[in-house]
Amino acid sequence: MFRYHPRFFVLCALFACCVFGLPATADVKMVTQMETSGTAATNGESVVYIKGLKMRTEQEVSGRQMVSILDLESQQMINLNMKKKRAEVFDMSGVGEQVEQFVDASTVSVSLEPTGATQNIAGAVCNVHDMMVKVEVEIAPGSGMGATMVMDGTACLVPDAPGAEDYQRFYAAMAEKGLFLGDPRAAQGPGAGQQKGMTELYRKMAEKGVAYHSDMNVGFDGSGMMAKMLGNLSFDSKTTVKSVSTDPLSDSLFVVPSGWKVKNVN
Repeated sequence: MFRYHPRFFVLCALFACCVFGLPATADVKMVTQMETSGTAATNGESVVYIKGLKMRTEQEVSGRQMVSILDLESQQMINLNMKKKRAEVFDMSGVGEQVEQFVDASTVSVSLEPTGATQNIAGAVCNVHDMMVKVEVEIAPGSGMGATMVMDGTACLVPDAPGAEDYQRFYAAMAEKGLFLGDPRAAQGPGAGQQKGMTELYRKMAEKGVAYHSDMNVGFDGSGMMAKMLGNLSFDSKTTVKSVSTDPLSDSLFVVPSGWKVKNVN
């Protein structure tokens, strides 16, 4: 089975945010440079494409090209194994309810505060914000075995970035449907807390703009066995936008290529 790097979607998720009710005006392609440090350090380029209510994300990690397609209309996540020409198709329609089973919304804390500083990235001026997300997570509902996931760092947001309306429309629909960017198997256990926390961060970012740079630490606080196990998954990440294009995108980017083997996972 073709499995995705657990950090992949967390990092790609910081490239944009959502504002409800804005119309789409163009397709969007965003190229970013990503760096992570920790037990599975990576360094490479990521590309995100958005066309209407479909998103394609590409990155090479540990020598493997990782490609996913999230279709909000069909509520499907498609993972493409480019080497073996195989596709895994996940039904995402029930993931929102699964996340709610593992995470109490009242335990999610998100802050996003402007620092007053600015940066010039990829030809755009962005506003620097301090950000922090805290989420109480459990290994299983009612188990009492849990920890506090903490994501903190900075994000530099561009209020009027090219294609901002398209990003905003996509993320608005994603939040409304209770979906997220990660592997659907992350809707259970500690991964559910991570997804819930990121969704709440999107809501805060929605009022500020599109992220052209982020510098984040992801870790876990606590004194029990669960906290110690999750501590091994802590990492630092940095993402920086290299270019943004609003040229038209081919519909073929957002479907399984003809002739590929397809496996319906759920």
